[in-house]
Amino acid sequence: MMELVKFEVRKFWRAWKTLVILAIYLLALIGMVGVNSVKDKAYWESKVKAFDNEITQIKNELSAVDFELRFASEDNNSKEIAVLKERNDFLQTQYSYAHRQQYMMKTYDKEKAMERLDLDIKRDQHLLQGLEAGEEFLDATIAQVKQRLSVNSYLVENSIPPLSSPYEMKATNFLYQLSGYPWVIIVIITLSVLVLDMFCGDLESGAYKILYSQPFKRSKIYTVKYLVHFLSAIVAVTGLALIVFGLVAIINGSGYFDYPTYYFSESYTSFTTASQDTVETLIFLPWSSYMARLLPIYCLVCCFIVALMGTVSLLVGNTANVLSSMFCLIFIDYSFREMFSGKSKVYVLWPITAIGFNSVLQGKHYLTTLAYIILLGMLTIFLFVAGLVFLNRRNLTGDFG
Repeated sequence: MMELVKFEVRKFWRAWKTLVILAIYLLALIGMVGVNSVKDKAYWESKVKAFDNEITQIKNELSAVDFELRFASEDNNSKEIAVLKERNDFLQTQYSYAHRQQYMMKTYDKEKAMERLDLDIKRDQHLLQGLEAGEEFLDATIAQVKQRLSVNSYLVENSIPPLSSPYEMKATNFLYQLSGYPWVIIVIITLSVLVLDMFCGDLESGAYKILYSQPFKRSKIYTVKYLVHFLSAIVAVTGLALIVFGLVAIINGSGYFDYPTYYFSESYTSFTTASQDTVETLIFLPWSSYMARLLPIYCLVCCFIVALMGTVSLLVGNTANVLSSMFCLIFIDYSFREMFSGKSKVYVLWPITAIGFNSVLQGKHYLTTLAYIILLGMLTIFLFVAGLVFLNRRNLTGDFG
């Protein structure tokens, strides 16, 4: 039995295909860091433009309020005048905060990160007071403002400087970004390509007859293949990601392991669907706790991908066709994400939904994380058993004759 294990391990690690794929994967991870670094630099320009639009909209609102005040004064409507003056004061203060924030963004300095954070908190505190008093301000909601205040207050209380942008490539943020769609596709494609010839490779190389004429039960050969390919692929994919994590930490810093990360509070505690307004149930976890919750779904998704590729490899019997099938699945998944919202019931029985780890953990889909884990677990077991039944029906030529 150990000879079979050694044979499969050597076949995996000594193949040129494995080395080429892992080299491309490593370059893709480095490319991801580069792309996000470029986005980080461009972030403040886009924020300045966003505040330009906000300031313009506030000016328009102030003009409308001023116009209504003149009419109310002419009608001597004291009640309406009082309401309009409160609205005017609220907008004037928000206008002042928006100008100050815009100026800080134009002259952004990482050393002034905490000063910017303090300004954000003051602006949101004033905005929250206005919203709770019945004011309206662009598309802001009470829940969203409370979340920002909660996170920013946590940063201040723990003396954690905020990321300069969502794309800043601290090592912790590198892993967080890699866990989200579409960057996670880098991991999924690499894992799939590493195992796609798990069974069809034997047919194409002519090793099929020799391997399955050995005095081992096919179930043992089948299980060994799965275990070796899964463990080898997951070690390779995860190991290289951790190496890049270490390199980013050396160059850009590790970041803070207790940096707050948004999380759906019921992800692991309920079979019920996420509420329609999930923003109400979004809380935050320290980055380390968030990653600990992400680990089970990551491992299960990897198991599912290996089982899926193994089953397709058995059914199709040709590497090129397996590769085509893989890209078809990814294209369909991408199309679904473009056409349907996260709450669409299309995602209920579409297991590949779960590869967007962050969106699942943050409650952006119809089912909870627990439901997706159970769905993936059941499908993985089904694929494994179905593949074994299919293999046992084959003869030594790989046919059913």
